Amino acid sequence: RNISYAHLLSREPVSRHSRFLVYAQDQCTPVREAAYNEIVAFARRNGLDDPVSVGKCHGSHPETSEWDAIQSQHSTGAEVENKKAFRFILTMENHMTNGRLSEKLFNAHLAGTVAIYRGHPAHSAIVNPASYIQYDINNATSALNRILELERDHEKYLQILNQPFLADGERTLCDYFSISENIGGGRLRWKILRIVEGVLRMSNQMEGTS
Repeated sequence: RNISYAHLLSREPVSRHSRFLVYAQDQCTPVREAAYNEIVAFARRNGLDDPVSVGKCHGSHPETSEWDAIQSQHSTGAEVENKKAFRFILTMENHMTNGRLSEKLFNAHLAGTVAIYRGHPAHSAIVNPASYIQYDINNATSALNRILELERDHEKYLQILNQPFLADGERTLCDYFSISENIGGGRLRWKILRIVEGVLRMSNQMEGTS
């Protein structure tokens, strides 16, 4: 994904967007669909606007879908633009194993929206957990109450929206994204090269003794 590293460290302050919540998924897994259904029901119980689906998936609520209007847009830019009108986005990783971290939180950040997110706990070492709302599929009450709190309190919403994205700023950038020389002197790049060189050296030694 084409993400500007500068935007991970800082961005212009973001204001409150006009629409409530967007769900942008094309892989309709049961966990995601159930979460979307839960949020739609919660929004209606509390007098909030209906969430909106802009992907192929819409839970049990096709009436919330705006998929037909944007189905031809598949670029990274479109993925970000489609979220910019919304205050929240429901987004969940495809897999929870091995600490997988995809583009989902990054796209939410670039769009200037607050992610309602399900992912591996290890992500807190990279992405500031205060910048999004963690969604627990086994107990969604905390996340839902937090959404309601932020919808009713403009200042609290802006506080979470404008939180630093990376867990430890420049240090996080160097530790996890320095694959080129102009980022932290290429620290991660050199670390990977040393590991590869060590593996090759060990392989050559084993071949020499066989």
